[in-house]
Amino acid sequence: MQKCELTGLQLFEIVSLNHSVKTIIKKKDLNKCDLSNEVIKADFEIQNKDDEINVFRVRFIINIGPKRDCSGYKIFSEVEAYFSVPLSEDEEEVNQEKIKFSRSAVAMVISYLRSYIKTLTYNCPFGKYTLPAIDLPKLFDDVMITKQVSNSNNDDEGLNT
Repeated sequence: MQKCELTGLQLFEIVSLNHSVKTIIKKKDLNKCDLSNEVIKADFEIQNKDDEINVFRVRFIINIGPKRDCSGYKIFSEVEAYFSVPLSEDEEEVNQEKIKFSRSAVAMVISYLRSYIKTLTYNCPFGKYTLPAIDLPKLFDDVMITKQVSNSNNDDEGLNT
């Protein structure tokens, strides 16, 4: 075994803000359900905590549902996690640490969600649902690009008022 080195990223709280699980049963699928065909949509935001420069929050929202006219679960979950990075005299260094660890923080939240959703669906009619692997780099890039476009549109609107 190899000794594991710890990073400067610390998770100190993760909570579920909201969740729901609904079972959708279509007559044609009464006895069967392929949960691998679920449609998964996710979004997240990373925000700094105003009063502590080394603390940031990740809010993650996920919607899972069956394809049209199929049976399955309709799952919604919103979680929030608080992380900290080492405090430094240099605020720019702290901000760089937060950027460096933001992908790891989102991955930790997804890992938590995977277990949480499995627990929520444990006694449901189609059995437990395990969140499949998500292409995290693509999700991260897509969300960040969407937020940048949204911010630039808001900036443009501000110039026209």
